[in-house]
Amino acid sequence: MTSNADRMGMVVFILTGLEISIVSHVTRAALARVDALMTLVKAMDEGFCVVEMIYGPDRTPIDYRFLETNPAFEAQTGLHEPKGKTIKQMAPGLEDHWFEIYGQVAQTGRSIRFENHAGPLGRYYDVFAFRVGGHHSRRVGIHFKDITARRKTQEQLLLSAQYDELTGLTNRARFNEYLDSALARASRSRQNLALLFIDLDDFKAVNDRFGHQAGDRLLRLVAQRLRSCLRAGDLVSRLGGDEFTVVLENCELDHLPGLAQTIVEVLGVPVDLGGHPVRVSASIGIATYPASGASQDELIHKADAAMYCAKESGKNRYRIAS
Repeated sequence: MTSNADRMGMVVFILTGLEISIVSHVTRAALARVDALMTLVKAMDEGFCVVEMIYGPDRTPIDYRFLETNPAFEAQTGLHEPKGKTIKQMAPGLEDHWFEIYGQVAQTGRSIRFENHAGPLGRYYDVFAFRVGGHHSRRVGIHFKDITARRKTQEQLLLSAQYDELTGLTNRARFNEYLDSALARASRSRQNLALLFIDLDDFKAVNDRFGHQAGDRLLRLVAQRLRSCLRAGDLVSRLGGDEFTVVLENCELDHLPGLAQTIVEVLGVPVDLGGHPVRVSASIGIATYPASGASQDELIHKADAAMYCAKESGKNRYRIAS
């Protein structure tokens, strides 16, 4: 007969065997998931790495060390054989905000997604970072994608939306935005502002005689000469064709006649167009805030009218609106 002790032993044996079987099954399933995950990570086009945060004496994150990387890591960063090295060793000068972001992920366990510029690498990244391990873990998993080409395209589109492609000056849209803001600043600070409308005289004749390429070269030279006459912070714009504007903030009204005359003289210096010296003059109209008006529309209208008055008076001169 089987004793009670024997029966109890059999039960324990069966339960222990069942527990081991269950644990082994769970373990095998988990390992299978890990293997599948690692296979996926290695096959990704995006970069992936696991890093360990390094802290200073005051628990401020100051660096991180690479523990694991996938094959795409190198292509996405340009960093070679990173395992065991710190980011400061591989990319000296990396901005501190990268350490702050990853340090917060490790310390709080809160995942984060962000886009940022890595200056020393000359690249932009779309990043997803999450803590790897428990509450006291210093490890952070980082999934990232190089978006430099996309950001450069966006920046180029922004430039084309605000800048004149031919001369590099700001265009009409940016001029209107800037003048509106400049008037608000002038109103708050009770400072003077001047708006100059500049139109080349007989520019069409240059195009007709020498061709549009010569005309484009002349417009680029005009842009350079205008910049040379002005302060670094003054806004010079090309509205289109041969029309230019200048916005002068916090200016001395008594200096405007001298500046306008200087611009007339500088623009009037002959230009070599294909071996032919060509002299093109300019007519300038000037409106000032608050004397000529308080709104953007008023200043533009007054400056434009003053410029046409200069043309009707013989060209190659300036007029100041009342």
